[in-house]
Amino acid sequence: MTEHTTSVSPPAAVNSAPPVVALAPGALDVKHQASVWSTRDKVRRVAWMVVRAILFRPSFHNWYGWRRFVLRLMGAKVGAGVRVRETARIEIPWNLEIGKNTVVGDEAILYSLGKIRLGRKVIMNGGKALMVLAERINETVLKAGHVEGSAEHANALAEALKKIGNTTKAAWSTGVPEEALANATPYLQAFGHTVLAWIWLELALAAKAAQAKGEWAKRPEGAGFLKGKLGAADYFFHYELPKIDAWLKVVANRDQTCAQAEADWF
Repeated sequence: MTEHTTSVSPPAAVNSAPPVVALAPGALDVKHQASVWSTRDKVRRVAWMVVRAILFRPSFHNWYGWRRFVLRLMGAKVGAGVRVRETARIEIPWNLEIGKNTVVGDEAILYSLGKIRLGRKVIMNGGKALMVLAERINETVLKAGHVEGSAEHANALAEALKKIGNTTKAAWSTGVPEEALANATPYLQAFGHTVLAWIWLELALAAKAAQAKGEWAKRPEGAGFLKGKLGAADYFFHYELPKIDAWLKVVANRDQTCAQAEADWF
């Protein structure tokens, strides 16, 4: 079996610098947009809510075959041996594709408003998709290096990105999908938190740029709106992003504790 490796190199640590130029006028304006969901989509989503409440969520914890059947019935592509826990929250099953032997653990959230593929996608084409994402995140990290007071978050995001790359490489180092995917849920949790940290850093940069212009103090929302965004970003970086260390540890070690659990243990 071919061994896949992925290498993600974050930029060097950044230092604080004077504020960047302000955003273009109207960059933070929120405008009402029409729903992108058709009537058919809305009906299908209501149907899934009913099916999830009646057939999926109340099922016994080890009824993996039954939940695979329900997901396939609702349009999901589910491979052999997939184990989805009954407490997993799946937003739109027909946008979901799960590779064989993948585990979706308790309380996992698959917010599949768009297509989601769980399995080997992260290492396809030599990890090209991950490297493209890393390039985008690195751009934000470097940009934050020119904004006063943003260096700490920029460095934390760069370090998180490095951990994701190293963990992905370690998980697939044996080339055995069953080992690499045994802890798919904590990997997705860590990956998702890293992406959310990137989004929060972008929002913090936009808020700082808007503060520099001083126009928000004159708006109904007031200057407190921007301070709230900065405070939320601080919270995420201080309280949420550090959680990825525990999640990535079991992934990098290819821990088999959950994968080796048998139905008659419960």
